[in-house]
Amino acid sequence: MDSQSTKNTPPVLAMLQNVGSIFISMGAFLVSVFSDSSSDENSAEFTSGSLNYRTGKRDDGTDPYGWYDDE
Repeated sequence: MDSQSTKNTPPVLAMLQNVGSIFISMGAFLVSVFSDSSSDENSAEFTSGSLNYRTGKRDDGTDPYGWYDDE
């Protein structure tokens, strides 16, 4: 908001707008922190290796329950 519009608003309403902005920012931050980034970590870890058909990701071939192609 520009300074002209905040001068015309009552102090309580301006405070509520500021508090609301803070809560929205905190919510966006928490969503970004707790979003599922495990798939990004695993795919970056093994860019080569055997394709595990159980998980659909590449790994080092040591998953006892996974199945792999004969390479």
